[in-house]
Amino acid sequence: MSQKELSIIARKYLEGNATGEEKERLMEWYYAFDATELTVTMEAAEGETEEVLEQKMLTRLQIYIQQTKEKTSKEVVPEQDGKPGKLLRLYRRYGAAAAAVLLLCLMSGVYLWYTGHQQPSIVKISSFPYTNDVPPGKTGSVLTLPDGRRIVVDTAANGVLAAQGNAAISKGQDGLMVVTENKETSMVYYATLITPPGRTQMIRLADGTQVWLNAGSSARFPVSFTGKERMIEITGEVIVKVVHDANRPFKVKAKGQVFEDIGTEFDINAYEDEPVVKTTVLEGTVKAKSVFIKAGWQAQVTTAGQITLDHVDTDGVFAWRGGQFDFSSASIETIMRQAARWYDVTVVYEGKIDQQFTLSIGRNTPISKLLHYMEVSGGVHFEIQGRKIIVRP
Repeated sequence: MSQKELSIIARKYLEGNATGEEKERLMEWYYAFDATELTVTMEAAEGETEEVLEQKMLTRLQIYIQQTKEKTSKEVVPEQDGKPGKLLRLYRRYGAAAAAVLLLCLMSGVYLWYTGHQQPSIVKISSFPYTNDVPPGKTGSVLTLPDGRRIVVDTAANGVLAAQGNAAISKGQDGLMVVTENKETSMVYYATLITPPGRTQMIRLADGTQVWLNAGSSARFPVSFTGKERMIEITGEVIVKVVHDANRPFKVKAKGQVFEDIGTEFDINAYEDEPVVKTTVLEGTVKAKSVFIKAGWQAQVTTAGQITLDHVDTDGVFAWRGGQFDFSSASIETIMRQAARWYDVTVVYEGKIDQQFTLSIGRNTPISKLLHYMEVSGGVHFEIQGRKIIVRP
């Protein structure tokens, strides 16, 4: 990528206007610095240390980000119901990542701020410090049919996987689909879809409702919905896009709690190693007990049934469906729990890390890139031993 093209894409990324392809190209450029040791010359004032120079550059970037936000404020969707406008959400989501990327742009000569009485200061970007690596997860699952048969969806050919009663389950390019014949039946058959660590899967249920399963999750569902309500039971994390039917409410059971659709698309995070069940609504409304969760809000439900509500960045919560890790001021524990499920690794901590991280990176990358992204931010170091990740201050 040329310097001019890099500068254009980096600026679009900073302003929140970069396409998914442009973001990916920018990240590829960023990680190209990891392939070999690269020595970059920057200009520093006489007696100025590298740390002071870097801090100045980051400060200037923060000012530029703020100026960019103000400059384009006329294009911002204003706050509605207390929810931040679009550009502010983008800034919160990408600001730090863009700053890190643009800092590298600065170091490679895209911009030069310091002139006059100066001496060159050498900054070295070292090669990857990891001798091992772990590949990313992929699409796949295990389907347990009503008659007890188990099908490994990863290796199954496209087409009908099974048929029982008035329903058939088939595999297509975009996931699984349950097709039900238009005839009444008093029999209810249940199937279970499991995504082991390192796998993710989408299934379209008999009523057209779509369910995406994150790594280390499961969904138990009827192959044909009968009666006055539709109910599925999940573990782990799922996104549900409900086909609304006022006469037959759609309900999701997770960790003993029941969440009812009021015409909506929402994410439920109910992993066993998470302290609370988080329900985040993208569209519509979800009912949890007597509490209504509206779009842009997240409910956190404790094991005792206590509920708190907060505004959240829904882009970050739903990023995994689009193949992204997206964290804003997240703890190392939060990030590594997700990484452990997706890369199917064990995480061991040797010391306390207080650093928080804001980053956005594709989930189709090996774990070394995710770890290196955090390591260059400072405050944490990693070692890969097979499928064990050691985390140190």
